[in-house]
Amino acid sequence: LSPSGLSREYPNPASYSLTIRNNANSVCSASSFSIGASATGAASAIPSDGLLSIAPGATKTTTVTATPTSLPSSTTNHTVTASVSRSNPSQLVQDASQLTVAPPAATCVLSLPTILVNPANGTTEYPNPVSYLVSLTNNDSAACSASTFSLTSNALFGGQPTAEVSAALGNSCLTIAPGATATTSIIATPLVLPAQAKAYSVAASASRVAQAGASVGSVGFTVTPPPTEPPPPPPPSSTVDLVISVIGGRD
Repeated sequence: LSPSGLSREYPNPASYSLTIRNNANSVCSASSFSIGASATGAASAIPSDGLLSIAPGATKTTTVTATPTSLPSSTTNHTVTASVSRSNPSQLVQDASQLTVAPPAATCVLSLPTILVNPANGTTEYPNPVSYLVSLTNNDSAACSASTFSLTSNALFGGQPTAEVSAALGNSCLTIAPGATATTSIIATPLVLPAQAKAYSVAASASRVAQAGASVGSVGFTVTPPPTEPPPPPPPSSTVDLVISVIGGRD
């Protein structure tokens, strides 16, 4: 049975060559040899031929296929045994080889990132800005390389973009390893004085070239007008003495 050992990644099979020689002398008739195979542990072994007729002094070759039957958590070793027998005369010979099975190599699976914007709601008095923390988590599998995500931000009123508030990102790109989180900021600044408190939202989105779609996170943002200055007090009242002189005239 050759080779003496093979290595395979689950669930790939391994093929061994089994060579059988009939050592009977030339006066004997051809013999029928029964062929069997087995494997230890979580593996199976099957010969491609269950019976071979071989003339004295002749050689024939067949194949034994060994297959791992369950996913190993780590590399495992198995013994693959081939047996050849005949009934007349009763004879049995065996040979063995090794099979090493490794778990499959991890593959990279891309997933959309998770983006969070905090605090959940912000309120500011015009024209003061508010700072938000943007957290972006790479949800790819561990076999993936680090990815660079492009970030955008905007302000919305009634679900539509508005020019009444600016939303400036601290970083427009973040490179993040699988499972890791990176942060940046958004500075939201009201640009238009509202007549009364007005509710907006601030949104951030993350995307990358290697994957369709984007992840979006948003929070509320309320702008209030500055307090109205009270009117100035009236000037202090003053008293003016009016003196009327009557000068007598001629009748």
